[in-house]
Formats: sequence, C-alpha cells, structure tokens
Amino acid sequence: MFADLAKAVALGVVLVAPHWALAQSALEPQVEQAIKAARERATTEDAAARDWGRLAMVQQAHGLLEAAYSAYVEAMRRDPSDYRWPFLAAACDRDSDVALGHLRDAYALETNDAALSQSYADALTRAGDLSEARTVYQRAAGQVATAELAQLGLARLALLDGKINESLDQLRLLTDQGSRNGDVYRLLAQVLRRDGNHSDAKRAAEMALELGHGRQPISPVFDAMRAHARSPGVLIDTGYRSMARFELDSAAKSFEAALEWDRSGAARLALGQLALEQGDVHQAVHHLERSREVGPDAPDLVAATRDALEYSERAHRLRRRDAATTYLLSRAYALNGQFDDAVQTARRARELALGNEELLTAIDERLREWERER
Repeated sequence: MFADLAKAVALGVVLVAPHWALAQSALEPQVEQAIKAARERATTEDAAARDWGRLAMVQQAHGLLEAAYSAYVEAMRRDPSDYRWPFLAAACDRDSDVALGHLRDAYALETNDAALSQSYADALTRAGDLSEARTVYQRAAGQVATAELAQLGLARLALLDGKINESLDQLRLLTDQGSRNGDVYRLLAQVLRRDGNHSDAKRAAEMALELGHGRQPISPVFDAMRAHARSPGVLIDTGYRSMARFELDSAAKSFEAALEWDRSGAARLALGQLALEQGDVHQAVHHLERSREVGPDAPDLVAATRDALEYSERAHRLRRRDAATTYLLSRAYALNGQFDDAVQTARRARELALGNEELLTAIDERLREWERER
C-alpha cells in the first residue's frame, strides 16, 4: 500500500493530482511557489523522509489536507521513527479511528510532547478506551504544561465511571489551586448537579461563562508546520498562538508578514490587539483605525476599540495638558463611534497644539471627518 501510494503522490496522480488541481487556482502566488518548490525536492531520486514531511507541512499549513496526508504517509514509510509525521497526519481531517491510530503511533515514539499527550488522551476518551486514557492522563499530570488539563481529564473519566466523589475531589483540588480555566468550572457544574448541589452548580456554571475555555498546550511540531505558511490567514493564526504563549516578538513578526501580503483589516486588527497587549495605546489606535474592513461590529474589533478607549482615558488622566495625548483620546472616541466626544476632545487638543503645525493639520483633517459623522 505504502509503495503504491508513494508512487501515486510522486507522479501527481490518483490521490494528489485532483485535489491539487482544484485547490491550486485559489492559492496566492507565493503559496503556489512554496508548494511547487517543496514538491520538486520531495520527488527527486535522493529525497528523504524530511523532504516529504516538509512538502506535507507546506500543504497542511495552507489547508491542502488530502495532499498533505498522502505526503505524511510517505514520510512515515521512509522514517517510521519520527513522531512528527503521524502526529501531524492525525490532524489532516481523517476518520476518527485513523486519527487515533496515528496518535497512538506518535505517542509510542514520544511521550514528552505535552500537546501530543493531551490530544491522545482526549482521543482515547472519545473512543471509550478509558483505561488507556487514564494511563496517559496520569503520566501527563507529571508534566507542568499539561498538569491541570490532565487533572481535568482524570476528573472527567471519574465522572464517566460514575465516581462522583472522586471527580469532585479532583476538581476541588484544581479550584483550590486558583484555576482560571472555565472548562474546570464547567465540568464542576455538571458534577455538582449530579450530586444534587444545584446552588453551587449554578455558581460554577457562572464562573465557567466568565472565564471561557482554557488554554491548550501547543506543540512545537505544529508551530514548525505553521511556520511554512505563506498565506495571511495562517500567519495571523500563528501570531495569535504566539500571543497566547506571551511570545510577543514572534507574534509581531507573524502579523507584520501577513500585512505585507494582505492589507485587509484582519492583520491590522491583530497588530492593534498586540499593541494593547504591549501597553502601546498609540500604536493600537493607529492599527485599529485601519482595521475597519473586518466589519465595524466584529466582536474582536469592538472589544479592542473599547480597550483602546479605556487605555486612552487612563493616559489622558495623567497628562491632561498634553496635546498628543488629548488627540489620541479623541481618536479613541471616534473608534468607538462616539463622535460628539471625539469632536469636543479634538477641539481641546487643537487649543493645546498651537504652534505645532503638523499636529494641527492632522487634528483639523480629523475634525472635518468627524463633524460629518455626527
């Protein structure tokens, strides 16, 4: 099977060619070029597993999952000892049993990848193999990156086994440690309802809504795959993943690379959110003003502009007589659609900016725009 599949992939027929032919016309030129270069290397006589793996990663990074899976299969055939290939293949939108098999193979090769351990244990739980899932969760509980999620998984298994008190003990341990994972409180609410404690269950459910879903571990294997992205959307996603780990310099590089290829509002919004994370409200407002293409009612944009206004108000309270800070506040008001406040604040900024012709010109231009919007 593997030999036939490899031949089909190499020749560009059967499994790969139809998918590639359909997807190619929709890809950006830089994406086509990256995939073409990777395919040429993988189909040389001396190609190694890493060459097929690279081809698969480039394809997967751009959503060509069927083609990527075929290339991963060939990489696995050439080097069965590299856990990256079955791990990534499992994420190529395969049948759940097939995906579980790949996760099992990957885990057998590498048990120290926190994201792999979590993915495998979760997949085992969904498949009903609770005994093996418990073993994987127990091992993951000893790893810092997955300790809380593994504990949560063990609590879920206890509930599935009907062990209410054991599940409750596991969850109480997490809440006593100050967990900020909404999934912990969501499961706690279920357990408390099963135990008949409806008042505490309601409070746990409210806490779950307030906190949202917990942060999942991210594997360096998936980061390496996404690093092959040449598409703005994938780069933006990669940047957000870096932000989630507080790797802000890496996030900035991803967002700026996305902006080079696509000047749409999505990259600007991401840069605005990053600037807020860094406490640079001037840069945040600069990018958010240019991010309106994502839609004025987009939830992320609404939240970011609200935060920008809050930070601008805070800065203005400290420097009320500063023209630039006052002008910044007027722009933040305009971002939030508060044009009356924007005009009044811009007029105050104008009074403070007398003598600064460059700033006065900028303020006058905005004043004319906002007065039309009132």
